[in-house]
Amino acid sequence: MIENKEKTEMRKTIILLALLALLIFAAPFVVARLSEVSDESIPEVTPEPTAEPTPTPTIEVVEIVIPAPDESCTPKPTVSPTPDFWTEYPVIDEPVTEPPTQRPPSGGQSSGTPTPIPQVSVPKGAAFVLTIKGKNITIAKKIDEKTLEQSPGWLDSSAKPGKEGVCVVYGHRNRNHFQVLKDIDYGDSILVTMPDGKTYTYVIESTKILESDEELRIPTISGKHLMLTTCYPFYYTGHAPKKYVVIASLA
Repeated sequence: MIENKEKTEMRKTIILLALLALLIFAAPFVVARLSEVSDESIPEVTPEPTAEPTPTPTIEVVEIVIPAPDESCTPKPTVSPTPDFWTEYPVIDEPVTEPPTQRPPSGGQSSGTPTPIPQVSVPKGAAFVLTIKGKNITIAKKIDEKTLEQSPGWLDSSAKPGKEGVCVVYGHRNRNHFQVLKDIDYGDSILVTMPDGKTYTYVIESTKILESDEELRIPTISGKHLMLTTCYPFYYTGHAPKKYVVIASLA
């Protein structure tokens, strides 16, 4: 009984030793096989080539030198009188259709041509009559729009003809009003005939073209003067944008 037990134990020991020897013998082969399987399952990753950086463009700064304009070819602005030199007064205009041509009044030296003095009668209710280049123009006592549709008007807050100050008359640029001003020259005479028959002679001493109504003022100058103003250009379709001013002094 004891011998059988010893034999059984002996067999178990031999089997374990055989298995251990087999395991030791087979271990290198198992490890090698596992390594091959591992290498096959993991694909080889090829690194992508690194892209070369895009070069930054170089901006070349070119200095441009602009020559100064030739002063001889540059128009010089007209210097307007200072605000203290003028006093505002209203302006009324009327569009008139005329031929698209224009002859501005000549400037410079006096023409020296005397204007003949005609016999003038002042219509009833009129302020006075102006005679310019032989043309008689009746001047009304008012400057409202309805009056100016018929004739030029005298600004009753300004000086009377022949009195100290500036006598202001303004009208439109049509044939019945002040279109004749396009033909005047420095030194020409303007005759003023009053209702009582008394006359005053004024001599044109200056003209001025204003760019807009806002520039229209009465000059605060000493002496006895006559100021005529109308729209400009004389031949213009629609509302003429500028103003034409004539200053004359009592002879």
